[in-house]
Amino acid sequence: MYAFGFQFILMTLRAQLSGVIQERFNPFRKTSLIAWVVLAAQILHVWATGSSLMDEPTMYLGLDLSTGVALVHFIFFAARELMLILEINLLTMT
Repeated sequence: MYAFGFQFILMTLRAQLSGVIQERFNPFRKTSLIAWVVLAAQILHVWATGSSLMDEPTMYLGLDLSTGVALVHFIFFAARELMLILEINLLTMT
């Protein structure tokens, strides 16, 4: 649930940012594609052999952590770049 929630938030933020800076929105990013490939491989392996390809709790934890880190990375660097472009301070008092 966390991985999909983080991916939804990440795509929503990217869509909003691309609208603000008038850039073409690309929903197929590395983080989403990696998660989809891992889940598809797991589903296909279970369907074909009847056994799990990898430990599912570990797989979901890895997806949660990778998408969470990608979300924090995007928020931090997008805010930093906008601060530099607009020449404003963020979360500071002068």
